[in-house]
Amino acid sequence: MEIRKINILLIEDNPDDVSLLQSALQKVGGGRFDLETAVKMADALDWLARGQTDLVLLDLNLPDSGGLDTFKTVHAAARGVPVIILSGLDDETTAVNAVHAGAEDYLVKDRLTPPLVLRAIIYAMERAQAKKEAQTAQEKYRSIFENSVSGIFQTSPEGRYLNVNPALARIYGYGSTEELMSRISDIARLLYVDPNRRAEFIKLMQEQGVVKEFESQIYRKDGSVIWIAENARAVRNAEGKIEYYEGMVEDITLRKQAEERERRANAELARSQAELQKKNDILEADLKTARDIQLAMLPQQYPAFPLGVQPEQSLLQFGHRYLPTGQVGGDFFNVLPLAANKAGLFICDVMGHGVRSALVTAMLRALVEELRLIAEEPGQLLTRINRDLRSILQQTGTPLFTTAFYLVADLETRQITYANAGHPRPFLLHRGRGEVEILKYNDGKARPALGLFENTAYPTASRPLAGGDLVLLFTDGLYEVEGPGNAAFSQDQLMEAVRGHARLHCEELLNALLKEIRDFAQGQEFNDDVCLVGMEASEKL
Repeated sequence: MEIRKINILLIEDNPDDVSLLQSALQKVGGGRFDLETAVKMADALDWLARGQTDLVLLDLNLPDSGGLDTFKTVHAAARGVPVIILSGLDDETTAVNAVHAGAEDYLVKDRLTPPLVLRAIIYAMERAQAKKEAQTAQEKYRSIFENSVSGIFQTSPEGRYLNVNPALARIYGYGSTEELMSRISDIARLLYVDPNRRAEFIKLMQEQGVVKEFESQIYRKDGSVIWIAENARAVRNAEGKIEYYEGMVEDITLRKQAEERERRANAELARSQAELQKKNDILEADLKTARDIQLAMLPQQYPAFPLGVQPEQSLLQFGHRYLPTGQVGGDFFNVLPLAANKAGLFICDVMGHGVRSALVTAMLRALVEELRLIAEEPGQLLTRINRDLRSILQQTGTPLFTTAFYLVADLETRQITYANAGHPRPFLLHRGRGEVEILKYNDGKARPALGLFENTAYPTASRPLAGGDLVLLFTDGLYEVEGPGNAAFSQDQLMEAVRGHARLHCEELLNALLKEIRDFAQGQEFNDDVCLVGMEASEKL
């Protein structure tokens, strides 16, 4: 596939400097850059108006413009295109002011080297792309905020509304968000029928950081009283101080009226109990259906590699064991055919159990499929999934995170590349050497789970892959079992078990490991969901 060239506009009136930049870009660009030059501000503005520029290299002193005014004029005309300043002066004050004004970098001409120019260009474009994506995400979720059918709010600890959406204004009977925020200047006194409810709300926030289904009676604009339920969380700054509360409001007036009627009539109560049992039956049926759907999301047949060969001829063989502790679980894995000789292997473990965790696994599966274009780069894939997942989950007001590990096996280069987001480190069994290696980052540092921090960047590590090698991925439920004297089955014991069964093929190895762990637990069931996945390279590799 042809790679689109990067269009660079060099605004420079010194021919020697133009030649220097052209030579530098030619050395490191590999034909990726198209360079246009302009010697005057007027020419530069004409070129920027065409909208065909990806990056600007700018000398501040031109025949018709000088100093930071030159940058400000170009920056405004560039409309989001990154601008790197090239200056003959090593002036720290000017450099700082330029960066504060929006410049991506400030390079001194007599210190330029081809690698420095290339690095500055790459970093500038990456930052510009990140800003563009952040703006798109902000616009996307602002749309969700504005169009949600549930009331959404942010309030100060002192009791003033900082932000509300149109749905909340409608629930409270106001014609606009502005009217609501201006009329209710003291939430405790002007909103709640019982002014002590605000104090109780704040007390729960200070003790727990969240409130769930916080039911209260409130006054609408016309003086009528309705019931609401609030789900909210406290947002704290770096020092731990609460800056504001944010959450969602549901009008539960009809539900509360129904509850009152039920308390007044035994017959109505009996009917409600019958209805509740019916709903429980439906829920059980729904959970069974959800379990069937979740199992169907797991690979039913593994792809063969290279793509197109018969399964028995595949150079990569896969196996797995999936044991949820409830109707539905929070563990998930998938095998992705990325190219004829490239396989992707993804595993994750969502915090908690039940429907919520299962829904997040479905969300992760969708994200992995949506981002398949970047799936050949493990670190980039986890970085993007983390950003998208956090943007989605932070709207719920409930903390939730997911550990994940993703690797790509390249049969042509005989390497695996991988990235880890807080997940138990997999094992790489080198049968040829009789060794078990832990797949970790070169610096030995762990990276946080997905959904915790918005700007986490996950690096990519690599290891060679030889014929007969086997990669073993697992979730922490595999070794979080207790044996005699409440002793836990440790990861070290798991590694020793792998060494002990090193000669077994993938499927036999998985069975042997589960049997050894169950024997250790003396018949006790696993306490957490278990997902165990093996990928074995053929001896023919």
